[in-house]
Amino acid sequence: MEPKKKKRILVVDDHEEVREVIVAYLDALGCPAMQAANGRIALEFLADNPGAVDLLMADYAMPEMSGIELLRAVRAKCPALPAIIVTGYADTTGFDGAADMVLLKKPFRMNELAATMELALSRGSSIGTTASTVIPLRSAKRR
Repeated sequence: MEPKKKKRILVVDDHEEVREVIVAYLDALGCPAMQAANGRIALEFLADNPGAVDLLMADYAMPEMSGIELLRAVRAKCPALPAIIVTGYADTTGFDGAADMVLLKKPFRMNELAATMELALSRGSSIGTTASTVIPLRSAKRR
């Protein structure tokens, strides 16, 4: 599955190898991606380049600023920016604190990334009009 429109994605992860894999997936999907190694760099990029990003994709577990904390800071300036929080944690019960984020669990395949991007982008237009929700990509049981 491929996103309908090619969107510009900001990928934020403190692990360079993980960022490179995600960017390679996005490149294969035809979506230009920018990279940031942490939340501070991401916030500076967004402040210096308003409107340059259509979707924020941030790792949950990063030093100094988690993906949730980054999302909260971003939403203070860009309330309608769609966001995906990426995590390898099995227990995601505490992830419901960020407004209308979409959750993507590692490891993921390119088609799962594309579907999650579509979901996040479709929800982006309704940010602020719905209650906070975490949308798990996969159910607990896989067939």
